Amino acid sequence: MKSILRIPDNVKLLEPKQVFTMSPADRDRYYEKVILDILQANPAGVTVGELEENIKFLAKTIRGHLKRLVARGEVTTLTRGNLVIYQPNGQVMGSPAVIESKTKLGTSYVVSRIKDGFGNLSYYIQEKELDEYRTLRVKGGITISRDDMRDFVTALHTLSLKEIEGKEP
Repeated sequence: MKSILRIPDNVKLLEPKQVFTMSPADRDRYYEKVILDILQANPAGVTVGELEENIKFLAKTIRGHLKRLVARGEVTTLTRGNLVIYQPNGQVMGSPAVIESKTKLGTSYVVSRIKDGFGNLSYYIQEKELDEYRTLRVKGGITISRDDMRDFVTALHTLSLKEIEGKEP
């Protein structure tokens, strides 16, 4: 059964021959733009299989680009059993806060407030680090629901105090 996936009119699917003539950087931008545009047109989410079936990119290619989009905070995942559903992360609300690491030179933590397509608010905390070329690279990130934030911060604070006092958590 073919899945019903909305593909926006602005998404231009190129022939594989055209894609392979692009530079690697342009090819990566093309894949990620297509995937992100489709996710934004399908806020309830899509699976790798649905993308593969509808846009004819290889599943390995799709997974790699989704992994990068998740790391950058542009996409979130929802797991139901063995099924992973990818959703657009939503709209950033206001300016992100940047916290510079005191112990890791060139590392910063960027905290953004995000509103998803259903009106839910979350915080996305992203770790960024300067690489050997002095380019800021995303190392990873975590999304925490606004409703869970107080408990998360309290538990993290308690854990860090135990570590400081020399007690095993």
